[in-house]
Amino acid sequence: MDGEHFAPLLLDFEKGGIGLTLPLDSFQIGESSVPSRGEILKVNRIYACHKYFGRKPWHPISEKIRAYSSEGDTVFDPFLGSGVTAMESINLRRNFLGVDLNPMSKFITENTIDTNYNESLFDTEVGKLTERMESVANELYLSDTPCSQCDDFMVLCHVNNGPIFEPPFDCKFYCPSCGRNSRKAALERKANTLDDKKMNKDYKISKWVPETDFPEDFLKDRFSYKGITKVKQMYTPRNLYFLSELLHEIRHGQYVNQRFFLLAFSNTVLHASKLKSENVRPLNTNNYWVPDDRFEENPWMRFLERIKLVRKSKAELLIRNKKRKIGSATIQTTSSLKMELDDSSIDYIITDPPYGEAIQYYELSFIWNAWLDTEYQPDEEVIINSKQNKKVEDYIDFMKQSVEECARVLKVGGHYTLCFQNKDFKIWSDLLNLFKSNNFEFVEVDIIDLKGTPFNVNWKSFSPSADIYITFKLGTYKSTNELMNDVDNLVQQCLVEGQDDSIPDLYNRVIEKLIHEVYLCKNPVDVSKLSINSLLTTMEEHHAGN
Repeated sequence: MDGEHFAPLLLDFEKGGIGLTLPLDSFQIGESSVPSRGEILKVNRIYACHKYFGRKPWHPISEKIRAYSSEGDTVFDPFLGSGVTAMESINLRRNFLGVDLNPMSKFITENTIDTNYNESLFDTEVGKLTERMESVANELYLSDTPCSQCDDFMVLCHVNNGPIFEPPFDCKFYCPSCGRNSRKAALERKANTLDDKKMNKDYKISKWVPETDFPEDFLKDRFSYKGITKVKQMYTPRNLYFLSELLHEIRHGQYVNQRFFLLAFSNTVLHASKLKSENVRPLNTNNYWVPDDRFEENPWMRFLERIKLVRKSKAELLIRNKKRKIGSATIQTTSSLKMELDDSSIDYIITDPPYGEAIQYYELSFIWNAWLDTEYQPDEEVIINSKQNKKVEDYIDFMKQSVEECARVLKVGGHYTLCFQNKDFKIWSDLLNLFKSNNFEFVEVDIIDLKGTPFNVNWKSFSPSADIYITFKLGTYKSTNELMNDVDNLVQQCLVEGQDDSIPDLYNRVIEKLIHEVYLCKNPVDVSKLSINSLLTTMEEHHAGN
């Protein structure tokens, strides 16, 4: 990554942060066919128009919607996120309803699924925007060093000016005429007099910038101890000035494609901030961490890269739709705890709720919302957060309210697919009990491997690496007459059933059986003291003895 700081990632699906390109051959749902590698790559480009945390791969979602609903049905997602369920539902000619507390969810989803796009007009308006902003960008980032290939002056890519560095700072430049990806037209050198002058100039900001204060109760606060209390302090004076000028032009330049330009802009603001260094990318640390070895990036270059992502996204979306009829979508910024939906009005529910405390959505989207001048109160955010006085019990209570509401709006006989993962088996048990008490019948469980194997040290130390899809049917809950085995006997049974299983295969088998039996047995084992480490230790011991 050191040589190319502007190369866009294909997709940003990692649960613990942003920045993982998923393997294309590791998804299986029952006996359903997996899309071709080419199709996966093409549709991935649609979702690459904006980053979001915890975004799910689209093809398992699509297969579930296809399996549990029909054309013309109404599909509902009470935790919308970045809108994968919305896109896949309308693509399959279902009508979609989605809610989320976070305004960014509505913003990203509506712009991602928007087919009101004309490529020629888009390119024309990008040219108009470029013509108006290029002189501003040159004033701030143009160097006095000519390109060795064409003699045009080179443009600053980034400068390592964090507090750990001593002047003269290391800079990287590229030639806009030859193209930033041309290695022959790239240059690395120390900052000179002109570079220092532009870097240290007192920029008078006359346009709007967010004056938003960061809340004092941030759970993952890794910036206030460095004197940062406002969103605007996340930026160098030069980058803050440029972003204010760019946003003003987008909002007041009378662009038909303003919404898409705003999408590219919001996808730029984190990279233009102090959250980035040679070895750190914004949100990869799952919080707002301001590294001491940070660098100042040229936001105009980043914005133009984001514009390209939007253009590719819309081109692929139009190809995918092929002017055929698609379903409708209604998106609302509201809570899933109390919804204004009629009883028994939904045919199918599929959702990926917060996994407890793994991702703090309110905190991680705070800068995005500040720049778009939107905000929301996290009082009803379904999360575990000690700074908000939300404990595990509060999280389960929030989920209880949501499941009860979903049971109310779902038609009897309708299905509910829950995509969930958590390292705390007590949370798993409590969550399954919520579905039991609301008369959901167990249908199936699928484990979708995101990293080639869910059994790795990262899984134990930070974030689960497999998605578990559990499907229920609203009706009458029925338990079996069987008593659940203890975990040790369950592992032994799995070893007998899969004698040639590797440890990862065995893990998948154990987890699937564990969920199945916890849900269906009348007197399930108490899993409150079971941990990932203890389960893995038990499996390893049995596997070694086998």
